[in-house]
Amino acid sequence: MGERLSLGVDAANLPRDRRGMGRYVRCVLRYFATTLAPRVRVTLLVPDVLPALVARRYLEDLPGDAAVAHRSAAGRLGLDVVWYPWNGMTWVAPGTKVATVHDCWPFVSPAPNGSIRRNEQQPFFATAANADTIIAGSQFARAEVVRHLGFPADKIVVIPL
Repeated sequence: MGERLSLGVDAANLPRDRRGMGRYVRCVLRYFATTLAPRVRVTLLVPDVLPALVARRYLEDLPGDAAVAHRSAAGRLGLDVVWYPWNGMTWVAPGTKVATVHDCWPFVSPAPNGSIRRNEQQPFFATAANADTIIAGSQFARAEVVRHLGFPADKIVVIPL
């Protein structure tokens, strides 16, 4: 077997999101840490300035040997790919980027206030501009990404949840 894939994960919402997306991300990370552990090394990329002080919060539900680093270190870590699982990108790492878009709610039901609307839609626009690949949970979600973000359909992979 060759070297392990070095996967960076935008973990910003991991400690506080205990609902839909949070459950999805934890499930995928547990799968990486157990079943795929011989092939995947996970580094959680966090917004906290001193990641060592908060690492326990991010790792509490995860088995295995995941590391925690500040997201600004992504370019120095030799990551093969960075995964953004939270329905958009609020920051952009160098290298290969894969984002999961669960739905396009800020476009389907846009906020009437222009400032709020821009803030809600910006991570989606950043994803469309910077992701190499988008993961969608259904053909419907894929069609919404194409429709609302103009992202090329052939760069969207559907992985049913």
